[in-house]
Amino acid sequence: FADYQLSWESGPKVLITITPDQPAGNVPKTVTFNADVQTTATITNYHWLINDLSNTEIDTVVPTVDHEYTSGGIFEVVLEVTTDSGFKQSGGGSVNVMNN
Repeated sequence: FADYQLSWESGPKVLITITPDQPAGNVPKTVTFNADVQTTATITNYHWLINDLSNTEIDTVVPTVDHEYTSGGIFEVVLEVTTDSGFKQSGGGSVNVMNN
């Protein structure tokens, strides 16, 4: 996924981008995920769940994380954001990591 817009009926809107947008080449391959959150609230936590062979979970207060894929395939990425008022919202998509 190059860009995913996560939209809900209420709460923050999130655009997730990955770099590179088409992760090709030999693995291991490092991919950067960035969440652009459109909200007037303060985001207090970004909880990333990266479903690959390691099922990595990352909690951070910054919107950008790096992840190293050790094999090719299509993998799900889920992001849950939490605001300063305790509101939580999650969504995600998939990333195709090519091993060539």
